[in-house]
Amino acid sequence: MIIDKISAIGVLLIEVLLLGILAGYVYHKSTGKILSKRLWRLIKKYSLILSLFILLSGTIISLLYSEVVGYEACILCWVQRALFYPQILFLGYFIFKGTKKVFNWLMGINLIGLMVAGYQYYTQITGDATTCVIGEISCSVIDVWEFGHITIPFMALVSFLAVLVLIYIHDSKV
Repeated sequence: MIIDKISAIGVLLIEVLLLGILAGYVYHKSTGKILSKRLWRLIKKYSLILSLFILLSGTIISLLYSEVVGYEACILCWVQRALFYPQILFLGYFIFKGTKKVFNWLMGINLIGLMVAGYQYYTQITGDATTCVIGEISCSVIDVWEFGHITIPFMALVSFLAVLVLIYIHDSKV
């Protein structure tokens, strides 16, 4: 399905961004230098906008999957949505007000979302359906499988991680 490919490519792009940030961080810690000051300033300057874009994209895709494609969301998916959707309002407010420190406000939400998405992805990959049958729909059902590792919970996991990293960058002193 085309929506699967588009969303999976988006997740791959976020993965590349995260790996680039990780490589830059490791380089900075080992040499004391910033790999590219210009690129770092650009990422830092637009980190909240990138986070908002990731949240809006994830929200639209999750609604397309459930309302248009017809995938039913399990309990863990609803928990992730409850953690994901309100962040759009928070970030929109922080961007509008020009808030300098947002990490403490959003860190907890993203860490919990990261753990829930990680757990659900684990149940899908291991096939351990007995650990997650809450409600009528099993959380280990795989509706999307792209590029050998991308499922819907993996998309959420990468999104929560990316927002967490980007808001950390926004608040960092480097």
